[in-house]
Amino acid sequence: MFIEDDWQPLSEMFADEECVRYTIGTPQPDWWTWRYLATYLGHWQLRGYGPYAVVEKASGQLIGPIGLWYPGDWPEPEIKWSIRKKFWGQGFAQEAAKAVKAMAAKELKWHRLISQIDVDNKRSIDLAKRIGGIYEKTVPFRNRFANIYAYSLIPEPNYQFVTYKNHIDDNMLYQLAEIYIECFTGPPRYEDWNNEKALAELKKYIDAGADFIVVVNNAHEAMAFAIGMPLINFYNYQELVSNGAKENSYYFNTSCTKTKYRKQGLGLSLHNKRLELGEQKGFNTFCVRVRSDNDTNIHLLNKLGFSEISSYTSTLAGSTAKRLILEKVIKN
Repeated sequence: MFIEDDWQPLSEMFADEECVRYTIGTPQPDWWTWRYLATYLGHWQLRGYGPYAVVEKASGQLIGPIGLWYPGDWPEPEIKWSIRKKFWGQGFAQEAAKAVKAMAAKELKWHRLISQIDVDNKRSIDLAKRIGGIYEKTVPFRNRFANIYAYSLIPEPNYQFVTYKNHIDDNMLYQLAEIYIECFTGPPRYEDWNNEKALAELKKYIDAGADFIVVVNNAHEAMAFAIGMPLINFYNYQELVSNGAKENSYYFNTSCTKTKYRKQGLGLSLHNKRLELGEQKGFNTFCVRVRSDNDTNIHLLNKLGFSEISSYTSTLAGSTAKRLILEKVIKN
């Protein structure tokens, strides 16, 4: 927590043109900094959380404010960091920001945070990416533009994400088939799947070189999974292209979560993992086909910056429904 003695170190930071270039814009006098110090403390009173006064262990000197930040004109809670120039490039912001993420997941049980960063602030953008931030969109903010980077928070470290490609052992494959059947034979899909058909469908994607991202708990049980792949490798890609999808897209195929593990943020985490994986492979365009009545998934995808580009009606596994194609383009 901040104390009044932090006023002078903060004044040094807020008077430094490089430190404030992408935040408040211009250096500020001491009296203004004192008010900002009071704002940090007031944020804790109003929200019950806020920025921490991060100090260097060796010297006890204030590094800067790093923590949770949610003023009235912010879109949602973010991880904030501002550090004195003398501490730049030493990894303090990254270490502290990771700790804030872990705290928000474990103590507050949050599933999501953002960082809202000026489009020209390359140092902070690089930091956001290093701690798991996924670019969502660019928004106008206070007469400039800011990028929104989102963090998917894992509530407890009792599961891990495992990526499979080209081969999945039989035990895991059967587990995925069971999840597939559970998700797609019930409402609202009511599709015609059994174990044999589900296994054949999953093996089709394995043979096509798809990426399988599986959430596995400590008991080696598959909790959820998602499939991603270059759209041109999808066996029915021509249908999607004819309805507006771009051939050079990374395609979000199936995403399934066991019923008992739903509402834990796994779906959003899997979407983010696919975005991250697609970016690593050099893709900046992503697409997904989703039933128009799948409100939950559409809501998650909209939060990640996907928007509808077309709709059409088709039949899949005996179930006829209106389907939407959603797209997200990441600007470099």
